[in-house]
Amino acid sequence: NISNFQRGIYFSGATNGTIQNVNASATHSSGAGVYFDGSSNYNTISSTAASSPSRAIWLASSSYNTVANSTGTGGVVGISITGSNSNTLTNATGTSDASGAGVGIVFESGSSSNNITNSTGSSNSADGIRLQGGSLYNTFSGAIGTSNSSYGIWLRESSNYNNFTNSTGTSTSSYGIYLVSSSSNNISNSNATSSSSRAVYASSSANNTFANVTAKNSQYGIYFENSANNSISGSNVTNNTATGVYIDQNSSSNTLTSNSVCSNNQDIYSANATNSGTLNKCDSFFSWSENSHSGCT
Repeated sequence: NISNFQRGIYFSGATNGTIQNVNASATHSSGAGVYFDGSSNYNTISSTAASSPSRAIWLASSSYNTVANSTGTGGVVGISITGSNSNTLTNATGTSDASGAGVGIVFESGSSSNNITNSTGSSNSADGIRLQGGSLYNTFSGAIGTSNSSYGIWLRESSNYNNFTNSTGTSTSSYGIYLVSSSSNNISNSNATSSSSRAVYASSSANNTFANVTAKNSQYGIYFENSANNSISGSNVTNNTATGVYIDQNSSSNTLTSNSVCSNNQDIYSANATNSGTLNKCDSFFSWSENSHSGCT
């Protein structure tokens, strides 16, 4: 056990090291349980529990590291990947226990090409998993983002070309999966729910793909605002209290293919005639037509 320091474990420019079966905690308000910086590359954190009032596990400007079977519990961030590329998180859990704006797992400052498998980010005060600051080409498989007060999974600030498969975004008070100013992302075989708002929400985001997504038991299933050239296919959008798929008038050239959009208060709403679809199932609709007739195929 390593405790009561500003940094429990600190690597600066260290390579090929291993941290295993360690409890590392910091008590300083800006401290970190485990902190890598200065190109600390090719290191492994395994079966380790880190905690801090700030960032529990923090990789800054460090790449090709592995975090496996480990937990980070922080007041600000559970696991923080900052300006760091090609790291691997496997069976990792990042939790923010702050009463303020704390994030479970964050990728920021252009953190790209990281691989996240079977890992969970959760927060009581902000987002479960957040990508920001031009974080690109990250791959998430079996990832879970949960929030009790903000977004389950949030992509913002040109977080483009990321891939989510078999992943889940859940919020009890806001959006399950939220994309803002982020494009060319792929979300497939994934689930999104919101107890009070939108399961999936894309704002000012283009060329994203939503395939085999389940968006149900929310207010809105999938909601596009000022977003163009996105596609929804093979998805199940049901039992939403307002609208299953809602596309506003500033969202154009979006396509829906082979989706089940049923048992919503209103199944499909499209306020822009350039949006199109085929082979969808729906019962109620506004300004929607397929194969030259009103409604779904």
